[in-house]
Amino acid sequence: GATGGYSSLYAVGFLMTDAVTKMATATTNPKYAVIDIFFTQPPKNVFGINLKEQEAGYLAGIVAGLATKDTLDSRLNSASTIGFVGGMPIPPVQRYEAGFIAGATSVNPGIKIIPLYAGKFDDQAKGKELGLSLISSGCHIIFAAAGQTGIGTFSACKESKKALFIGVDSDQFSTLTDPGDTILTSAMKN
Repeated sequence: GATGGYSSLYAVGFLMTDAVTKMATATTNPKYAVIDIFFTQPPKNVFGINLKEQEAGYLAGIVAGLATKDTLDSRLNSASTIGFVGGMPIPPVQRYEAGFIAGATSVNPGIKIIPLYAGKFDDQAKGKELGLSLISSGCHIIFAAAGQTGIGTFSACKESKKALFIGVDSDQFSTLTDPGDTILTSAMKN
């Protein structure tokens, strides 16, 4: 892309940091707009677009915390235990987690939150494994900020019929195949 004659390029995701650094320091054109990439000293042709994931995570936490006090669904139990699946412990995912914990505890101070990390964003089998582990630990609501790995977590919730799922970044009710009634809400990046 950098040698294709484009005036601007977009790079999305923390894992693109090294590639953008290498290309942006090699030439002053094109200009780069980066999402979820952080630089202490960005190259002059790099412009960051960063979001406040903790705010969407906080709202998702409020929904989860309130849902643990309700009987709106037969999958909810009185244990007040919820889970979080992260892809990798990078700043955007950690902000989702921190907001989720803060939101849930703001409405249910006695809630227990179990966070697990897959170490990757592209492993649906690992996401399902982590989801099933959280469900066996008593979690009845699981929020996944894990990319494709989170789809595996969604599958664990749906197939077990023992937990509700909170999606991430977009309205996952619209993006997942046959979500049924498994999705409680989604923490959206806008």
